[in-house]
Amino acid sequence: MEHDMSRPVLQTLGVYGLDELEPIILSALAGESTLLLIGDHGSGKSMLLERLAIALDLQWRHYNTSLLSFDDLVGYPVPDANGNLQFVKTPASIWGAQAVFFDEISRARPDIQNKVFPIIHERRVQGIELDALTYRWAAMNPVPVDGAGDYLGSEPLDVALADRFAFHITIPAWHSLPEAVQKKILSDGTGSRPWPQLISRLATIKQYAAAVTARQGDRIADYTVRIAAAIHCAGHAISSRRAVMIARNIALVHAVVNGASAADTAGSALADASWLALCNSLPWAASTTSIDTIKLLALHREVSIIAYADGDDSRAYVLREKDPVKRIDLTLKLQSLGTEERGALIMDAISTLNADTPAAAAACAWWIVSNSELEALPPAVAEELALLYREAAIPTRINVRVQRNSGQSKAYDKFEQLQKATNIDNPAQVALVHFLSNRLQNKTIGSVSELELAVGHWWKALQMLMPLTEDAHV
Repeated sequence: MEHDMSRPVLQTLGVYGLDELEPIILSALAGESTLLLIGDHGSGKSMLLERLAIALDLQWRHYNTSLLSFDDLVGYPVPDANGNLQFVKTPASIWGAQAVFFDEISRARPDIQNKVFPIIHERRVQGIELDALTYRWAAMNPVPVDGAGDYLGSEPLDVALADRFAFHITIPAWHSLPEAVQKKILSDGTGSRPWPQLISRLATIKQYAAAVTARQGDRIADYTVRIAAAIHCAGHAISSRRAVMIARNIALVHAVVNGASAADTAGSALADASWLALCNSLPWAASTTSIDTIKLLALHREVSIIAYADGDDSRAYVLREKDPVKRIDLTLKLQSLGTEERGALIMDAISTLNADTPAAAAACAWWIVSNSELEALPPAVAEELALLYREAAIPTRINVRVQRNSGQSKAYDKFEQLQKATNIDNPAQVALVHFLSNRLQNKTIGSVSELELAVGHWWKALQMLMPLTEDAHV
C-alpha cells in the first residue's frame, strides 16, 4: 500500500499530535540540519526519529548517550603493522551511518558530550570525517528550573553544544494533546517502511528554500539582524552562529509552508514563517535560560513590521535615517504612523543603540518616559523602555570598598567628581548620575575612558531629542 502524499507527513508515518511542528521537522530534514528534541519521557521522541529514519531508508545508529562509551562509537582500537591505531568496527559503531541519534544527551557525562560534540558539529570523530553521515539528531528531557522538576538527572547542555543544534523542538506531553489525538495514537496501527516520495519531497523543499534565499534573502537578513538586536536588548544574547542558523531556518520553513510560491511571497506569510522558525531555533530550552513567549512574540511583531511590510512611505522615510536617535525623534513627530508602527520603529532604534551605545539607549528611554511619550506606544514596547528607564530613574548604592579594590578606583573617583558637579534641579544630570551608578556597580563600566564615553553618548543622544544649554552638561 502506497503512502498518501495528501495527508500530513507525520500522520502518514503514524505520528500524531505534531501537525504544528511538521514544517519544522521537514525543514530540518530538507536542510540536513542538526535537530534536538526536548520532551517528557514517553512523548514519542525516539519513535518519531525511528520512523523518519526508516521512511528515508537510512543506515542509522541510536545511542543512549547516558550509557555510551567511546568504544561504542568507534569500535575497539588495535595497532596495525605500522603501529597506527585502527578501529575494529562493530554493528553498533558509527562508521557508515547516514543518521545518528544521541538519546538522553543531557544525562551524558561531560567527557562523552565532548566526544559527541565534533560529530554533531562537523561530522567528524577523532578527526576522521564521517563521509556517509548526513543527519545528526539528539533528544533530552526538560531541564529542571531552580532545582525543581521531574527530571533532576537532566542537566543543562553545555552552551557551545546546545548552540550546534540548528532546531530545538519541544515535543508536547501526552496530557496536553486533545482527546481525539490521544485516541488516534492508541488505535493507529501504522507500521514503518521506506517512503521514496518523502525523499523527493525533501529535495523539492531544498530547491524552494534556495529560491527563497535568492529572492528574499535580504529581507530575511534584515529581520534576523533586528530580532537579534531586540533579543539582546531584552537581556538575552545569541551567537553569530545562531543568527546564521535562524536566517537559514526561516528560508526552509517558508519553503515548506508556502511551497512553489515561497520565493515570491513576502509580507505576512514570510513574517509567519519567521515566527515559526524563530520559536524553534532558539537554544534556551536546553538550558535554564529563557525568554517569555509573549515578550518574544511582541519583539517579533515589531521587527516584522519593519523588515517585511511593503509600501509605507512614512516608515520608509524614517528608516532612511541612519542615526537611531534621529529615527526616534522622527518617529515620535510623524503623526501618520500607527501605534504598532511607531512602537516597532522606536524599539528597533533602541535595540540598535543598546547593542552599541547603552548610555544613548538609556538616555532615549529616559527622555521618552519623562515626556509621557509611552502613551503613544504599544504596551510591550513601553515595558522594554521602562526597564531601560529604571537605570536612569533609580540609583544604586555603590559599595565604595569593593570599587576601590576591584581596579575601578579611578573610574569611581571620576564618578564622584561628576556626582559633586551635578545640579539636583537638572533632571537630565541627575538621571545620568543614576545610570552611571548602576553601571559602575554591575561593572559594565570599569575605567575612566568607558565612563567618559558613556557620558558623551548620553549627552549626544539628548542633544538630538531636546535643546540643551551649555550648562546642562555635567
